[in-house]
Amino acid sequence: GLDAVLEIMPKLFQDRHDLKLIIIGTKGELERESESFCQEYPRRAFLRSNLASSELPFYYADCDFLIAPTNAHHASMGMSIKEAMASGKVVIATDAPGIREAVINEETGFLVPAGDNGKINSKDLYELILEVLGNENSLRAMEINARKRAEELFDRTSTSNRVIGIFESLLEGHRD
Repeated sequence: GLDAVLEIMPKLFQDRHDLKLIIIGTKGELERESESFCQEYPRRAFLRSNLASSELPFYYADCDFLIAPTNAHHASMGMSIKEAMASGKVVIATDAPGIREAVINEETGFLVPAGDNGKINSKDLYELILEVLGNENSLRAMEINARKRAEELFDRTSTSNRVIGIFESLLEGHRD
């Protein structure tokens, strides 16, 4: 999904002079394109590859929202989505299995439909980002919701209690 972000960012940079992009992830197939993009926009686009997990909280704290586009055919609920929500950040992601279990559209983040090719629709992503940037009040309320949802779904204690509940229900079924 990074290709869609790289596609729309020049126009977003043109529309919003205060906008910056930080690309964070593992080294991969779009690394060269990302490096070239960051060289083209040296004060507005930054690439950080293979960061230590201890560094990530600083980036989440500094961002306004996380963009997590992905190929809908291979989507899962990525760690960055969980971490951003736990940091109280709104997530903009592809409406795909796994992701839609975490992100509640227009409550904790935004889900952008995948096109016929299974990839995030660039035009929809562009329009949504502009909308989000233009409505900070809505964004702040959603950040609170994102944090609460992360605590409900991903907190160690609540996760452990759900797993224990599953095992207990299975054991009860075998006691009969």
